[in-house]
Amino acid sequence: MSTRNFLFSTSRMIVLLMVVAVSSFSPKFASASPCSTFETCATKNSWPECVDDKMTCEECKAYIEEGNKDKSVFIVPHDSFVTMDYNTDRVRIFCKENYVSRTPTIG
Repeated sequence: MSTRNFLFSTSRMIVLLMVVAVSSFSPKFASASPCSTFETCATKNSWPECVDDKMTCEECKAYIEEGNKDKSVFIVPHDSFVTMDYNTDRVRIFCKENYVSRTPTIG
């Protein structure tokens, strides 16, 4: 076996071992996320039950704030301009004639 072929096969073996080592590493320790269980990570990020004539904007705001004390909930007019930045601590409720016109989502 030539030196070039030996180095090529050796480097393949090293890459294969690294892939196996990384894939067998427990994701619980590899993750930088504070979530360790499904229950702590399973947060709601949209509220479709508020849409249409089901709830007024104020009722929807109270409903969202009830289960999400850490979120800032804002009521904004349906056709208003808003910033496009994504903020995980913000929920916007778009209202038209005092009813929710779009599904409120985190962001």
